[in-house]
Amino acid sequence: MKIFLFTFILCLPFICNAQMNVNLERIETLAKDSTNSDFYYPILKEKFKSEPEKLSSHQIQTLYYQSLNELGSFNYSIKTSAAYADFKEVKFKKFIIDAEAKLEQMPTNISLLFLLSLAYGEIKDGTSKANNYAKKFKIVSEAIAQNKSLTNKDYLIELNCITDEYILMQTMGIDPSKMKRTSVIENGHYIDTFELNREKIYFKILNKLSL
Repeated sequence: MKIFLFTFILCLPFICNAQMNVNLERIETLAKDSTNSDFYYPILKEKFKSEPEKLSSHQIQTLYYQSLNELGSFNYSIKTSAAYADFKEVKFKKFIIDAEAKLEQMPTNISLLFLLSLAYGEIKDGTSKANNYAKKFKIVSEAIAQNKSLTNKDYLIELNCITDEYILMQTMGIDPSKMKRTSVIENGHYIDTFELNREKIYFKILNKLSL
């Protein structure tokens, strides 16, 4: 079975462009500057809650990667398994409570956003919130994937954690359970390789503790 390989070719702002990888220190400096209301982390979090579509890709990237600076690492105590086909095994209302609490700390976490959209889609009167979380997931995943590649190691999609990697793959129509995964350290970060029928795709994981 062939893997569909592709490269994201959209234009990306300076934090994460074709010439630069994600710079967590630069992002932290930007996010902690209270004099810069466009990128100050607490303000961005509030804006993302109510009007995510009004934020630029640059602002979304700042939100996504600054959560790693803030928390240091992600340790999920809720079920966010790679095979989200098994997601219906969880108790949706309990999951929603736990996931939304975690979302206060990491509002742009794509795993939580995606799984919350699924959970709300399974409960009564949950359609509106399901659509809202799905919209946020799309906004964030597009922002962090701009001008990035699955095959060119110089421009890999850079993710905060392993769970985000698996969720993103499956929403791309790629089933990681059918692929061989290997992980190596390159330049201080993990590079994950997924291989099937001699075709390979790659992701960079910034959270060293996520393995």
